[in-house]
Amino acid sequence: NALNEGSNHDITVQLLQMLEERQYVIHHILSKDDHMQNLFFTHIEAARQMAIYSEVLIVDATYKTNLYKLPLINAIGISNIGNAKVLNTY
Repeated sequence: NALNEGSNHDITVQLLQMLEERQYVIHHILSKDDHMQNLFFTHIEAARQMAIYSEVLIVDATYKTNLYKLPLINAIGISNIGNAKVLNTY
């Protein structure tokens, strides 16, 4: 299958292992030909905070990161009292 071929497989496996070791919650979807189509991950503590303060979650996903030299995702949370905080930049 496509995920088991060459360096793409190695990089994907290393990424998933690193995320698991660092206590990230991971969900992914494979295409019919076993290519990774979607990948979502969040740290377990961020998931806990979202469960408590689930009113607002903004995810700014920037694509073509090499072209624009921008972070891939900038996650911003707003607390139940209106305080905005950058949760993390990836």
